[in-house]
Amino acid sequence: MFRNHFGMIRILSCLVALAALEVVAVGCGSTCTYCTTTNVSACTVPAGMQYSLVYPVPSSTGNPTSLAQVVVATSGTLPPTWMSGNGWDVELNYTATGAYPGHALGGDFATIAPSAIPTPNATPSFSNPSYFTSTFSYAANANTPLPPGTSITATLNNLNSSFYPGVTIGTFST
Repeated sequence: MFRNHFGMIRILSCLVALAALEVVAVGCGSTCTYCTTTNVSACTVPAGMQYSLVYPVPSSTGNPTSLAQVVVATSGTLPPTWMSGNGWDVELNYTATGAYPGHALGGDFATIAPSAIPTPNATPSFSNPSYFTSTFSYAANANTPLPPGTSITATLNNLNSSFYPGVTIGTFST
């Protein structure tokens, strides 16, 4: 009976530890659809790839609270997993207050022609950029419009993993 008591404590301890790990993984904000292990280290981009926030312009102010899209430039083309199914998107992060949850998730990346990028926009510091957009729908996916007068951090978010936080690409304000 004494041995069984310690065995039960060990099992319960393992279950508590497993539950805590799951809470950490779920709390990261990303879904790991194809992963077999949980990894909560920061997201990274492919080695040598350059990236830049194009729209809204980095450090700009007075951007719409119901921003429809964020445009990112990259050097070269993106890996196929960045745009298929659960690829990559942009996550907008800010301080949560009241009805504002602290983030808004964009849709998977899609290519965008330079002529279709909203103005004003920034010019990437590297040559021959490829452009990608992540769109935001505030009614369809329960995003709340962004809070007015708030600093927003835009990050690249890998939907194929539980990596968190995303890669910061710039900040702007509403």
